[in-house]
Amino acid sequence: MNTFKDNRAGETDVIDQAASSTTAPTEFLQVNGQSWEQFEGSRFNELKAIRHPTLVVNGVGDEMIPVSNSYRLSENLANAVLLTYPDAGHGSLFQYPESFTRHTAAFLASNSESAVF
Repeated sequence: MNTFKDNRAGETDVIDQAASSTTAPTEFLQVNGQSWEQFEGSRFNELKAIRHPTLVVNGVGDEMIPVSNSYRLSENLANAVLLTYPDAGHGSLFQYPESFTRHTAAFLASNSESAVF
């Protein structure tokens, strides 16, 4: 059985080019979700229409997805609970596995239509 890596071996057209001093600032903005910081107008209308209970989890020190994005997300989802972990980065669920497991299990076990558990 071939792995994904085996199937892609030798294909040079799918390999990302290295970032340069010209492209890095733009790539950084795209990767780090700077467009989230433009919260005027109707950009969050689709989120506001989502009514399902939603658990949003983030580390306060997450550099890939800033915690401010998680606050904004939970503010714009009609039925969300935000769980943040102090002194944690992008892998907060691995840095606090017992707490994450407890909170997630309680959230998933709830029969309530509300995200609050």
